[in-house]
Amino acid sequence: MFRFLHSNDERFRVLTHGNHSARRGLGNWGTEISRATRFPAERRKAIRYRLIVPAVFSWESSEHDRFQGEGSTREISAIGAYILTPTTPPVDAPVNVEIMISTLFGPIKVKIKGQMRVQRVKHAVAENEQGGFSVVGEWNEL
Repeated sequence: MFRFLHSNDERFRVLTHGNHSARRGLGNWGTEISRATRFPAERRKAIRYRLIVPAVFSWESSEHDRFQGEGSTREISAIGAYILTPTTPPVDAPVNVEIMISTLFGPIKVKIKGQMRVQRVKHAVAENEQGGFSVVGEWNEL
């Protein structure tokens, strides 16, 4: 049994038969992945740069206990970073982050601090896997 499924794009019609479907343009048969599933929506608001530098971070629990961890950045942007570490704060926790960037030539180091919010946490599942978390917020001190 075939069914006609409506599409927001009038140039395409979808016919389905059991578990199979064919995407069809007006007048031409062809197999094509729906535009809605071809590319995921880009949600990033800033360009991310691959930068691996030391990071120190701290946060306070709901019971007002202070925690501190360290790791290294995997990526950094103007509004956040991804930090690789075995110590991860909980999602939505406010975190103070400090990263140290060294120049290639000479002893000059740049310290960047920011008050961030934990957006996502990934716990290490395998023994050889590294956990980490992403933070968003504002870098407020250079």
